[in-house]
Order: sequence, then structure tokens, then C-alpha cells
Amino acid sequence: MPDGTGLWFLIGGIFIPSSILDVTLMVIIRSERQTVNKKYGSLFYRLFFVQGILELSMLCVYITGKLLVRERLLGNALIMSSNGSIFPMFYYYGMVLYFFNVQVWGVIVHSIGRFALVCIPESSARHVLESLTDTVWALINILVPMTPLCRQIFQDPVSFMPDSGGNTVLSVPTRVSQANATQCIITTSVATVFCALCNVGVLRKILQFRREISSRLNYLLEVRLAIVGFVHFLAQFAMTAFHVIVIFTVDDQPFIQNIRTNYIIPVMALTFVHPWMLIITHGNLRRQ
Repeated sequence: MPDGTGLWFLIGGIFIPSSILDVTLMVIIRSERQTVNKKYGSLFYRLFFVQGILELSMLCVYITGKLLVRERLLGNALIMSSNGSIFPMFYYYGMVLYFFNVQVWGVIVHSIGRFALVCIPESSARHVLESLTDTVWALINILVPMTPLCRQIFQDPVSFMPDSGGNTVLSVPTRVSQANATQCIITTSVATVFCALCNVGVLRKILQFRREISSRLNYLLEVRLAIVGFVHFLAQFAMTAFHVIVIFTVDDQPFIQNIRTNYIIPVMALTFVHPWMLIITHGNLRRQ
């Protein structure tokens, strides 16, 4: 796995073009929704806009935290002096575990929205989902991921400590790391199975009722959106592997620290797979 300067080159190479693309798509979707035709006004694009702002903001906070701590921009003395304050807790539970919950919930809510639209279009559930405003969706996507933290924040405290190379790293008690990794595996496994069922149901419905869809253009659009959702699900599945590795290597602290250092790679993959797949599969967005 890359480390040091190589890791930051990789982060920059992914983050800069991907964040520009993400923001550009959100601006296009937002501006087109305000036109007379209200293009991109479906639940899929509304969720993409709301969740995109949340995840991109949290990714910026996450990268900033890594720069301040891992690259010692704050200085080892200042970082170590924060032990006993809220900062180590926020660094671990806020920037890592809460962000993880936000991303998992984002995949779930996208899957629910697509399933309701395609598989049960006349149901009250679909009408309720579409009636919620962007503000309400933003609140839901912020608050729901907080619920798994209710147990975690009462665990043994975490703190910063220097490693053998003089770098300041986060020290998490073994049982805390194992318990949280187990909870993350359970969370993402349940979410992965649920999203897989939703995506299979959507693809099956689209193929089953191909002739009933109003036009070939609409049919291709539905297929493209289904593909985007499926790849989003695959990125979440890859995230599960990192937490499985933590479970089986929890006693190997140097390896765990290496895993934590490179954890940002699957985080960015899950954040940016949606806009990249959308621009690849959606010709109109590419042209705009």
C-alpha cells in the first residue's frame, strides 16, 4: 500500500479531479432543476445532490484531519496535548466512524429510492419519499448515521501517541477497535445484502417491463441509473473488506496503523464512484 508522499500524490490525483467533477455535476443538476422543465428533478438526482454535498464536505474534513495529525502540521506537542479533550474522540468517532455510517446510509437510501420508483411506482412509500424536501433529506442523512454512535462513544477513550517513526498516531484500545470493526462489518454486511436485493429487483423489473416503458430513451436511462446504483453497491462491498482485515489483524498494531493510513482510498472510492459512473453512463450530463 502507498505511504508518505506517494499516498498524498495518490490522494491528490483522485481527490482534485473527482471533487471538481462532483461539484460540477451538483451545480448542473441544481441549475437544471430550477428551469421550466425541472430537468433532473427526480428523487435519484435530488439524493445525489444532498448526499454529495454531505459526503464531499466530510471528505474534506477527513483529509484535513489527516494533514493536521498524520503530517504533523499542528506539531506533535500540540496534538499530544489534546489527549483528554474532545479532539481525539472527534477524530476517531466523527471523522472515521460517523463518516463510514454516512456513506453506508447514502448507499441504502439511494437503493430504497430506486426500488420505490421502479418496483412499486404507485405505492404510498414512493409518494412519501418524493414529497420530502431537500432540507428534510439532508436532516435525515445527517441524523440517521448518528444512531450507531450511541453505543460507541461510551467505550474506553482513545488518544494520540508517537509511533516508532516519530509520527503521531491514534491509539485505540484493542477491544474498542475490535468491537467497532465488528459493528462496522455487521452494518455494512446488512446494508450490502439489502442494497443487492434492491438492485436485483430494479434490474429485474426494468428487463421484465422493457416493452411497457414509454420509449427506448427512457429505457436506456433506467438501465444506466441501475448500473450506477449497482457499481455504488460494489464500492460499498469493497469497504467491508477493510473492516474484515481489521478484525483478523487487530493485535498487529503496526499493520493496523498502516490500514488506517490507507483507509482513505476506499473512502474516496465510495465518495466518488457515483459521480464518475453518472458521467460515464449519462451522455446528456457529459455534453453539459
